[in-house]
Amino acid sequence: MSGPTPNLQFRLENNPELLARLNRHVHTLHQERYPDVFAPYDYGRFLGWYQKVLAQENAYGVVAYLEEEPVGYALIFHKEYSSSPFHAPGYELMLVDQMAVVPEHRRKGIGKALIQFLSVFCREKGVARLQLSVWRINEAARDFYQQMGFEWYMMDLEMKIGPTL
Repeated sequence: MSGPTPNLQFRLENNPELLARLNRHVHTLHQERYPDVFAPYDYGRFLGWYQKVLAQENAYGVVAYLEEEPVGYALIFHKEYSSSPFHAPGYELMLVDQMAVVPEHRRKGIGKALIQFLSVFCREKGVARLQLSVWRINEAARDFYQQMGFEWYMMDLEMKIGPTL
């Protein structure tokens, strides 16, 4: 699938080594903003996690390539709730667990094209919902996702509890 330039392509690629490397940019940002939540980036530890996760049948890695250079990615999961007594019959969705464009390639339409690719992928799989989470303080990402057509669906809240005595 082409995006903003004819040289932008997307590939379904469950490549743990590549996704672990591409995750560095976004994870480092998360760790800097939330050091009490996120450990420092560690390629070796992350590689093991991606190997385990990408071996799952419902996991998909999508990599954006600009002239054969990987410039972004998404990690998505196909969630089906057919056995849940709480959900409507046939309820399913694609969950964007991770998405990032490498810093030097941001604001070039790659993120937009990646969301468009994910939308087409969902339609091809017969899935009518694409969901993701975004940090409340990340106004740029919130604005981007809303411009792409995402609407508020849920809101996670947190209450920090001090150490017990």
